[in-house]
Amino acid sequence: MPELLPILSCAEALRLEETRFKGDPASENAAMEAAGEGIASAILRDFPQFQSLPESLRILVLTGKGHNGADALIAARHLCASLPGSAVTVFTGRPRAELKPAVLSALGALEGTGCVRLVTEDIQAALETGGRPGFDVAIDGLLGLRFQAPMRVPLAKAVEAVNAYPSITFRAAVDLPSGVGDRDGAMVFRADITYATGVAKAPLFEDVHQDYVGRIRLIDLGFFDGVETKPETNPSLLRPDAFRRLQRPRRVQSNKHQYGHLLIVAGSLGMPGAAVLTTRGALRVGTGLVTTLTPGDLGPSLAGAAPEAMWPPFPVRPGGLFDADTLRVMISGARPCGAVAVGPGLFVERNNVYILSRLVRELPKPLVLDASALTPDVVSAVLGRPDGAGPVIVTPHMGEFQRLLGQRQIDDPAGLFVEFCRRHRVHGILKGPITWITDGHRLEASVGGGPVLSRGGTGDILTGMVAGLFSADPQDPWRAMRTAVSWHAAAADHLAADKGMVAVTAGELLERIGPVLRHPAR
Repeated sequence: MPELLPILSCAEALRLEETRFKGDPASENAAMEAAGEGIASAILRDFPQFQSLPESLRILVLTGKGHNGADALIAARHLCASLPGSAVTVFTGRPRAELKPAVLSALGALEGTGCVRLVTEDIQAALETGGRPGFDVAIDGLLGLRFQAPMRVPLAKAVEAVNAYPSITFRAAVDLPSGVGDRDGAMVFRADITYATGVAKAPLFEDVHQDYVGRIRLIDLGFFDGVETKPETNPSLLRPDAFRRLQRPRRVQSNKHQYGHLLIVAGSLGMPGAAVLTTRGALRVGTGLVTTLTPGDLGPSLAGAAPEAMWPPFPVRPGGLFDADTLRVMISGARPCGAVAVGPGLFVERNNVYILSRLVRELPKPLVLDASALTPDVVSAVLGRPDGAGPVIVTPHMGEFQRLLGQRQIDDPAGLFVEFCRRHRVHGILKGPITWITDGHRLEASVGGGPVLSRGGTGDILTGMVAGLFSADPQDPWRAMRTAVSWHAAAADHLAADKGMVAVTAGELLERIGPVLRHPAR
């Protein structure tokens, strides 16, 4: 299976489906059945991130006349089969006689399970059947790829009513939230997760839609199995198991020096934990040797948290200021290393930024710059590096990227990030609800992880993972970024599925990196 999948416009996705199915109802029905079953399985995996999965579900299905409606109905049928006693209310959005054969067939099969409470065109009647405490799940299949604005008034009122209805635990959209398309409507279904079936559609990745799309999950129907996506396809979607290449035995005749030696320059009196989390992230991905330089006598107090690493000090003047001796020790410490990660938890002020800028220019090693190293002066210093000094990776979140650009409002973060990385001659990971990976030309998206990563320290762990993999193969920053991002996201999903998205810590993420490597399909 390819590591990358193309992201297509709605029109392109329609052409692909027409080419693939050639109007054959049997092929279309098989794909809808697979999509509905995949959505149901995904809902059962994702629901525990919100609250414990009940023994039975109260389900609201919004179905239109097209294939998305059939997918939603099939998903409800599979949920009922998995959780007997579940009850389904179906809002059809139009008279039953106007529904297409595939939708009528899916509705009939759902009714045959005996779990349907009501089928109605009246949205208020549908919502009233939820009673108290309402619905556990709402599945939006009203509109699909062929949607053209404006949305019909009855459907728009239905979407508005469901959006305003407070008693729905989990809102799922099939393929696209109703109202989102190549051309949008004024009213849009507000989803917690959108399950893109078969193909990831471009509108899902547009910044303007993020409040409606929620998280993006691809229900892979095998459309691209055996077809390797070309690297220049922009943008592309990174498969959530892109780290699976690591699922093979290490060579028997191997030793620690074959798996990288990483130098980490991190930590300060105010932020010692950043050095620990970065170090432990690097250790968890199998880095052979990790040396973490920390200021003054901070190292011995941190070594107990990661005794596998080496913790030499770098000198600082009073107040945590760097000087020429600091630079000398950093450069000397990097000599035996395959890569150097700089920034997590460092004390930032003008003098230290100057020393870090010199380090970037003068250190002939592959670099990963994160956190405190992500200032305009330090990143611009990359342009002063001599030829052959090694690739540089930057890993900002949106706030750090805004700082690098010197602007608060960014309307097209992915496009601007590609341009920024091309201009500064760096590879980059822009962390967020959608994490973007680029070398200034190619652009890939990762949609794993989600809100469980919205806490201090998770970015430090990612930096350690990227840098550790990079140290083992310093000439392939792209592979290090792709592997680390997908692995980090899968570990986050693993954690959220077990413990939810709220009452967890960044440190718990570290404990999922190993298990998810052996069981990535969780």
